[in-house]
Amino acid sequence: MPALPPTHITSDHPVAELLDRIRTDTAPWALDPHVRPWFRGQADAGEPPRPSVFRHDYDEFWMTTMFRLQAISFGHAPETERLDQWLFLMQHHGLPTRLLDWTESPLVACFFAVERWFTSDKVEQNYESPDMGVWMIHPVELNRLTATDTEGFPNTWTPGNPAFENCRLAFHTRQEQPAMIKGGGLKPSDYPLAVIPSNVDPRVAVQRSCFMIFGTNEENLEWMLAGTSLVPYYFTKYTIPRRLAPAMREELEAMGISFSNVYPDLGGLAAELRTRFGPSPQHKFCRACERARTRGD
Repeated sequence: MPALPPTHITSDHPVAELLDRIRTDTAPWALDPHVRPWFRGQADAGEPPRPSVFRHDYDEFWMTTMFRLQAISFGHAPETERLDQWLFLMQHHGLPTRLLDWTESPLVACFFAVERWFTSDKVEQNYESPDMGVWMIHPVELNRLTATDTEGFPNTWTPGNPAFENCRLAFHTRQEQPAMIKGGGLKPSDYPLAVIPSNVDPRVAVQRSCFMIFGTNEENLEWMLAGTSLVPYYFTKYTIPRRLAPAMREELEAMGISFSNVYPDLGGLAAELRTRFGPSPQHKFCRACERARTRGD
């Protein structure tokens, strides 16, 4: 299955070029004030978007079960039946789930791509691609693939709603799921659904966070959507060479996008002050940046 053909961003002002391309690519879209493009930024453009629980051999059922049993002792307790809020809370605190993070802000997506590269210990040659990646999707067009008569965003808390049913998958074992689906006890969607989350934490609001909740199809998003009506107009991939990461960081800071904006807490403030008053952050395995310094670029 061919990968999603990328649009290459190559100028010395990658954020500005990316914003120009986004404006051009979304000009034909039928958007209204309630529907905006969604964006996802990753340090490695060679790893297509896929929920973390499917990228490794995690036991989804036992993780979600134990989290719900033990989280109450730490002061976090959504209502028992609000499976969606439990998943949003798990995702926020780093537990692998079938949720995939997106944002309505292309600038926040760019920040995540740069920040996750700067802070990663991943050896440069182990990346799948020499580029960072920013994906853009029309969320309502994605939801129309489910043939659920959804014109906007399905809610995640009404039983029988496919978004609710996708949440339920996370709380049943893999052995139970096929029989329950066949018998009608579970009615999840095949394609993931775009949903608006409950703001379980201030970061969700500040980062303009939104999510896809995956159903029965666990493939990465590029493979899954290849050949659908979303490609190429409603699902786009932009690549930016990782050697431009320092330039992206400077552009973002000039636009007011920094650690304390994206992470509105003391940890975010500390990270911003470290980078502002200390040495510029450089990936310790960044051979491209080292060559650029040697050449005096």
